[in-house]
Amino acid sequence: MSSLLHTIIYSCEKATALIEKMQMQELTLQEKIRLRFHLLSCEPCREYKAQSKMIDDVLKKHFINSSEIENKNLENKILNTINAMNNKGTNNFDFYKSLLNDLEGDTLLQEVETEEVANYPIAIVDDNQSFSLILSDYLLDECNLHSKKYTNGNDFLNEYKVGDDRIIILDFDFGVDNGPNGLFILKRIKEINPIARVIMVSGQDNLEVAIETMRQGAVDYFIKTNKTVFPTIVCSILKLIDIEKMRMN
Repeated sequence: MSSLLHTIIYSCEKATALIEKMQMQELTLQEKIRLRFHLLSCEPCREYKAQSKMIDDVLKKHFINSSEIENKNLENKILNTINAMNNKGTNNFDFYKSLLNDLEGDTLLQEVETEEVANYPIAIVDDNQSFSLILSDYLLDECNLHSKKYTNGNDFLNEYKVGDDRIIILDFDFGVDNGPNGLFILKRIKEINPIARVIMVSGQDNLEVAIETMRQGAVDYFIKTNKTVFPTIVCSILKLIDIEKMRMN
């Protein structure tokens, strides 16, 4: 067992190297699996990954819109800043944001954050944090869909307001100690916003439960243990996005 764990779990140094590699090229399947296992248990590396993508998006936009001389100057500033941090022994996962602020101010950062908020945001409401994290990572990797995670329905309902247009991925069973089940939460969501788009997920392969959730307004019902559950959820989300685009046009 220990040898198996050794082969699938990376150190933070290897994980961050893979995070940087994936900005430039496709990871192998083995690298993706190892990185995801590491990210399950390492919050700093999850933050590093998000911030790495943020600065990559900002720099791509900058390099497209700037001259060769400006790009070279910016490249030198970045290298000098990173070298200075290395000389000081700095080990701070927040350095991306400080670097952006030093080099470009807040304008480009705000543009990227605004784009992410507008990019069909997803809410994942599930007490299984491993499932939520892997799903969130899958949505981001496969189709650049950003999501916010909630561990129970009450926490989500406390934030949910009329006009919230997020697509909601909702667990059915939260356990006896973690608030009401997904069917109750679904009914409350529909009371607040009758046109809410809710995808129900469950560990139960129960036809009656599936029928009842659909009757209460869920757009789909998927079984978590199905090997294709993640791509199936993505297909459902993309279908909802296409319907929304057609409605807007």
